[in-house]
Amino acid sequence: MPDACHDDPERRTRERAYLLWERAGRPGGRADEFWEQARREQAARLAAEDERVDEEARESFPASDPPSHTGITGEGRRGR
Repeated sequence: MPDACHDDPERRTRERAYLLWERAGRPGGRADEFWEQARREQAARLAAEDERVDEEARESFPASDPPSHTGITGEGRRGR
């Protein structure tokens, strides 16, 4: 069963912001700063994941592969 934390982006952002706040020594009055930093990090992770998936898709279907001929259009039958 997947962990609910991994399925809830807001919760991940909140937990990351809290961690950043703790690492900074728990300064007062800077909650928005840590929240925005956590959101930027999450957006960057998602963008990197999207790019990775796009790259895998590009590698899976190289443009240099010839189209397959199924016989539906009659191609491949010429010269028989």
